[in-house]
Amino acid sequence: MYLARRFTVWLLNVLLPCFLITALCFCGFAIEPENNHDRMAIYAGLLLAIVGVKFSIAEKLPDIPYTTALDNYVLFCIIVASLAMCAAALSTLCYSNYLEGCSASTVDQVTAIGLALFFCGGNILYGLYLRNLNGQAASRKWTKSGRQWANAHSPLDENMFSLQGLKNAWQPMSLSVEK
Repeated sequence: MYLARRFTVWLLNVLLPCFLITALCFCGFAIEPENNHDRMAIYAGLLLAIVGVKFSIAEKLPDIPYTTALDNYVLFCIIVASLAMCAAALSTLCYSNYLEGCSASTVDQVTAIGLALFFCGGNILYGLYLRNLNGQAASRKWTKSGRQWANAHSPLDENMFSLQGLKNAWQPMSLSVEK
């Protein structure tokens, strides 16, 4: 018997929308710091959209006592949107002269670059994490008793950061079942 996961469905329906919604957080940095209410409205709307995606995912998945890779990514997106909201608040404090010696435009530039690096780095690490999960899933075989997973040695684990390992990461996940 041959089992395979359909990861593309979750990629298109959850990961891609979460990525795009979170990427829209960077639009807030185009608004001047004196229009803080507009910035906060954008960030609040984007944060609510991500939480809405999280609730729609929760309805489709079974109730389990641990977090999944999908849950971790949505949490990452919520953290990025929250950090963007905090950066807007810090920029407003600089603009209103509550913090002396800082300029709102400098704070905007530094926080936008820092947040962009955090977002890009987090997405790269998440891709490597999914790739490693793919290697682990491909190395599991269902035992004859049907009650226990037998972990076989995965050749993908050794070359996780190699070019060949990255090429193998995007192959369809599959599990072989012994009868």
